[in-house]
Amino acid sequence: MNYDAREESRKKIKDEVQNIECYHPEKNKLIKEQEDAEVLLNLEYVRNAASHGSSARSNQNYLEDLATFKELFDSASGLFEKMMKRRWFLA
Repeated sequence: MNYDAREESRKKIKDEVQNIECYHPEKNKLIKEQEDAEVLLNLEYVRNAASHGSSARSNQNYLEDLATFKELFDSASGLFEKMMKRRWFLA
């Protein structure tokens, strides 16, 4: 994925997470529940911590415990599948 397309996708996801946080999930096409937004935020924090060596904001257990990381990974994989189905349904 090229830089511009990736940044556009990233902005759409961040906007939808913000809609969830502001209690406007009806505006969203891909992220419908608070739990979905939390999975994405956790994934972002853990990715940044692993990539940059920064603190993971109380999510350090994802980096230190393989079972906990697998749970996050499986949740994120399931969420991405739901998002793809919603995207194709809306297209």
